[in-house]
Formats: sequence, C-alpha cells, structure tokens
Amino acid sequence: MKLRTLLSTTLIVVATTGAALADGHGDYPNKRIQVLIPFNPGGGVDATGRLMAAEFEGILGQDTVVNNVSGAGGTIGATQLAQSAPDGYTIGVLPIGTATTQPHRRELAYNGDSWEEVCLMVKSPLAVLVNPEGKYQTIEALVNAAKAGANVLAAGPPKGSVPHMAQAALGQAFGAEFTFIPFEGGAGATKAVLGKEVDFTVEPFGSGKKLGLKPLIILAPERVADLPDVPSIMEINGSDLDLGIWFGLFTPKGTPAPIVDTLASACQEAVVQDSFVDGIANIGWNINFLGKDEFAEFFAKQYSTNGALLSSLGLAK
Repeated sequence: MKLRTLLSTTLIVVATTGAALADGHGDYPNKRIQVLIPFNPGGGVDATGRLMAAEFEGILGQDTVVNNVSGAGGTIGATQLAQSAPDGYTIGVLPIGTATTQPHRRELAYNGDSWEEVCLMVKSPLAVLVNPEGKYQTIEALVNAAKAGANVLAAGPPKGSVPHMAQAALGQAFGAEFTFIPFEGGAGATKAVLGKEVDFTVEPFGSGKKLGLKPLIILAPERVADLPDVPSIMEINGSDLDLGIWFGLFTPKGTPAPIVDTLASACQEAVVQDSFVDGIANIGWNINFLGKDEFAEFFAKQYSTNGALLSSLGLAK
C-alpha cells in the first residue's frame, strides 16, 4: 500500500513538473528567443532591438536572434508577432506608429488588446522646432500669430504620421490652427524649416539639436535634461500632452505572467548596461524605461489619445 501510494505521488509530481516544463513556465527560457523587428535593418527600431537582443543573451542565457519582417509601416511584422505562439519565444520591438496609430487607420489583424506589454526602452519627446533666425522665436509668438489669423506653416512627414498628429495636437492644446505641408520624411521637413519655406516642424528634440534648429517647447509633461531651458507644454498651458517617438517590447496576448515577468526583469537589467546605454546614445535616442505595469498604463493612454487625434483629423478608419 505504501509503495503504491509512493508511486502514485511520484507520478503526480512528475506529471505536474512535466506540464510546467511543457508550458514553458518552469525553466523559461530553455531555447532560442526570436526578436521580431517590423522594419528593415538599419533604422532606430532595428538598432534598439539588436542592442536589447545582445543584452538578453547574457542575461537570459539563451541565443537571442533578430528577425526583420518589414512592410506596410511595420504592420506586416506586427501582425506576425500578434499571431505568434504566446510562449515567450517570439517577442517584438514596436514603435509608437505601428503600435498605436496604424490600427486606428485601417483594418488590421491586431489592435491595442493584442499584446502583453513588457517594457518601454526608448522615448524621445517631440519638440516644436523653428529656424533660429525665423519670425517666431517663442511658442507664444507662434501660437498667437496663428490665433490672430496668420497662415503659420507646419512641415512634417505625410498625414497620419506622428509629427503630423503632434502639430494638430499642439493646435488643439492652444486653440490655434496651422497649415500642414507634408514632405516625404523628416529630413525634407527639416530642410524646409532651415530654408524658411515653412515656420516650424515637430520632431524628436535631439534631431533639431543636431541640425541647428531652435526648440520652442517640449510636447511632454516635463522638461528634458538635455534642454533645461526649454519649457514643457504642461508649464505653458497645463496640458498633459505626452508625444514622443518611442520603442517598446511586446509579447502576444496570453503570454503567461511568469514569462512576461522574466522578460520585464531582463529588460530592466539590459537598459542600464554600459553597452546598451552607449549604443542608444550613439544612435541619438533616449533611454526611458518603464516596467510592465507602468508601460501597460502608458500604452493604453497613448493608444486612446492617438486614436482620438486621428479621428479629429478625419484619418481614422
């Protein structure tokens, strides 16, 4: 009887342990991890993902490989990520546009509820940038001119882009309206500001600093350390607008909490490593870590805010 009980107990323990290992909880990770990047090699999302993958190898003790799946503004790769097995072995780095604007613009196989948010790694706040010799040298002068009826020209990538939404959000925050002039990309918009063809553009503050543009205001609740003299929008008119270019780590919805916790812990450790810090600085971005709970809250607000902005611009599906 005792032997039979002992054997039964042993079988139960083995079965339970086997189930835990089979569902990936007990010894995660125990095989190679794929980091899906929804853009071609060479851009900011790709560089951030590769830096993170290199750190994860050392922290998690498993090969971590990058898989670039590009196309359609990142939505092809994001769709593949959303439809991957929620087991922690396919994770992905998504930027603000792919994650929070594209699903509002067209029918996709993913939306804001398709993910388990792991961590925010990089965020560079947007700034209103002008020619240092242009006619508007303060945010008050620029906004007041528009409110008084002046045709204030804003330049940026095509309609629906984050900079396009940002100039509209700026206008809404101040009760002003600007004329938006679309360009192929941020570089074209910046050249137009430098050439005094337009009055301002909205880009990450670091871009303007490198190119000699003057930042008038940061579109975030707080000032940034690199521009201590430039006010935040909250200081100027109390708005809690928080717009920036950011990259976060996601897993498919349904990934078990212990696995998400393991990845979030690895992310927190990765972002303070010298190699990661130096690498992000070299590509001109800013580390802004948020753990999984804070990131989930941040993401939900960004998804909702950007959807409302696109609707107000007549660009939502």
